[in-house]
This record gives sequence, C-alpha cells and structure tokens, in this order.
Amino acid sequence: MPPARERPSRYGKTPVIASVRHIVIPMISRNVSAKDIWKTLMDDHGISISFSTLNAYVRNQRTSYRAPTSPAC
Repeated sequence: MPPARERPSRYGKTPVIASVRHIVIPMISRNVSAKDIWKTLMDDHGISISFSTLNAYVRNQRTSYRAPTSPAC
C-alpha cells in the first residue's frame, strides 16, 4: 500500500480581508455600502478582493457592532 498523501494546508495564508481591515472599518462606521467599499478598494487602492468576501465581512461587522435595542411592547 502506498504511503498516505500529504495534503497542503489551505489556511496557511493570511486572508485578504485582514490586510485591508484598516481601510474597511472606518468606511463601515461611516455607513458606506459594501459595493462602494469594494469599488474604493479596487480603484483607489489597487486591491483585488471578491465582492462576496467583502460583503460577508461588512455584513458580519455591521451586525456585531449594533447596539442592542429594547423590545417594543
């Protein structure tokens, strides 16, 4: 029987979003849309990132930063 094949680690690299976090977070706090953030990253900063990755990150950040609201009675 041949030896087991060694699989490469796909999580060895730092995600692209980690390298642009310092640009994206202030834009999220100014309530800039994910599409406009994506366009800015691509056009002004020359950063290639998929829209779906950025959109998921923005959505996650916006929902985690919302202040809790009191229930309506």
